[in-house]
Amino acid sequence: MHANLLIHAKSVLGYISHRHLRSSLQICNEFMNVLSFGRLGLMVAGDVVLASFMTYAEEHLAISAFNKGQKDRNARTRSFFFSDK
Repeated sequence: MHANLLIHAKSVLGYISHRHLRSSLQICNEFMNVLSFGRLGLMVAGDVVLASFMTYAEEHLAISAFNKGQKDRNARTRSFFFSDK
């Protein structure tokens, strides 16, 4: 009788530890999924920041080029009309 009780106790403990191990693995997998989504979120946020910076730089360069062109155009027009030749 004691042997049967011992075998039954071992099987119950084995079932409990197996069940605990399975739930631990599920928690670990869920944590890894959260980390994966966290990495994905950081990548998307980095891309948004990079796109914002590139848009700002592009606008700044376009305005600078336009102002330089206007200044060069005004300098050529004045020298054409007001030349001392």
